[in-house]
Amino acid sequence: MKAISLFSGGFDSILATKIIKEMGIEVEAIHFWSLFSPATYQSTVKKLSFFT
Repeated sequence: MKAISLFSGGFDSILATKIIKEMGIEVEAIHFWSLFSPATYQSTVKKLSFFT
């Protein structure tokens, strides 16, 4: 089974994606960079190791 996660970098999308992965489901995270996104979200998305 596979899932797609619309990943903002905020706590809710991090937690939801992590829970789905822990259930044994393969997750493809999609993140759209935007001028309106906080810079901290970009660094958070890059640092998360469970997407490798």
